[in-house]
Amino acid sequence: MKVIRVGRGKNNEEVLNDSTVSRNHLEIFFGDDGLVVVTDLNSANGTTVNGKKITTPTKLDSLDILKAGNSLIKWKNYLKDSNDDNQEINTEIKEEEQINEIEENDFNSKNQSNNFIKDYKKELITLSVISFLLIIVFLFKDKFQKVEGAITMFEKVETLYTNYVEPIFDKVSPQKKQKTDVTYDFTCMNNNPENEIITGLGDFKRTTDEIFLSDVQVSINDEIKMGNNLLKSYKSQYTVIRSGEIVNYLRNILDDLTSRIAKPRGFNYQIYYIKGDEDNVITSGGKIFVFEKFYNRFDNSSEVAAVIAHEIAHNEIGHLTSYVKKQKVANDFGVFGEIFLELENAFTPPSFNQKQEVQADLFGIDLVYPTSYNPCISIDFWKRLAESERHRDSYENFITTHPTSTSRLRCIRNHLKSNYNINCN
Repeated sequence: MKVIRVGRGKNNEEVLNDSTVSRNHLEIFFGDDGLVVVTDLNSANGTTVNGKKITTPTKLDSLDILKAGNSLIKWKNYLKDSNDDNQEINTEIKEEEQINEIEENDFNSKNQSNNFIKDYKKELITLSVISFLLIIVFLFKDKFQKVEGAITMFEKVETLYTNYVEPIFDKVSPQKKQKTDVTYDFTCMNNNPENEIITGLGDFKRTTDEIFLSDVQVSINDEIKMGNNLLKSYKSQYTVIRSGEIVNYLRNILDDLTSRIAKPRGFNYQIYYIKGDEDNVITSGGKIFVFEKFYNRFDNSSEVAAVIAHEIAHNEIGHLTSYVKKQKVANDFGVFGEIFLELENAFTPPSFNQKQEVQADLFGIDLVYPTSYNPCISIDFWKRLAESERHRDSYENFITTHPTSTSRLRCIRNHLKSNYNINCN
């Protein structure tokens, strides 16, 4: 057992010369049984775990990223032996539904080290190209019309619709499972040269990642574990509601949609309703978190189904797998790996993920179609949001994770027409 103190003061075991770090900033407790707990010592700029500020003693897991102010803390360097990376913090999450037990899948560190070093130059080339493009954007950004303030992405609707009864969408011979012989056409995104460049560079980055991470083995349990960690984080920050009218309503829609998956990966999907400041719907490891603020946007059940289906799609397509692989490699390489991962995240424009968002929209429509929900309603949803969405200039589009609502409704309309012969207004 040992305790490590971190801060700017010379009395600390780890002294950081950083103005955002307090003299006595945080304390890390290392137990003989592998338990690791971090406590913020009333610091001025706070202590964060995975980007979330902590206010109470917090247990650290092997994938957790710890920061004091703006400084990254390499807390795993203080673990007693090399086996600590494989230890699990035995935290039981009490839920109505049983959470899958997680087993860490060991992989050969020596082989991964060789592959990491061998392919390191490839990743540096990729980062160099991206860095060059970022420099070009920043040099010429003044030529674009800037929009002051944050982009208003959504229009708030105050009424809850848990008792809404929607008429069944009349389909001819509806199928029980999602259609698999579909074509995903992403040309709907390329309505200008700028979007074509973003889509092309995003494809190039994902291809490079696939090559670079081809020898890294992760399982669905690694993704589930990440979802469990996110749930623990949200429980410490927000009011997480797991029962009641709204949750039952969301769960019924979720169960209907997951039953339509043609080739399920094996997630035990769970959905949570969260009271908090975020205006979002987020997923990780088969867990879907619907924030109250976003829920208030829905006009009917078909809109709810389209958004939940979109989140299911992220899990089934495997959009989170690449991140899990990168995190696993970073952990294996200690300080160097964490620094490299932070650099990679910093130099990768968020817009490179826009194609994945559209792909999740279209996969989600394939899940909605066999149900009684109206897939055309999702177009109405994005059309309504587009009316309240402020114009993006080229610079803002380059640093935004999601495509415009206008692009999304255009892609969904094309998908329904070409694959289902459905004409939506």
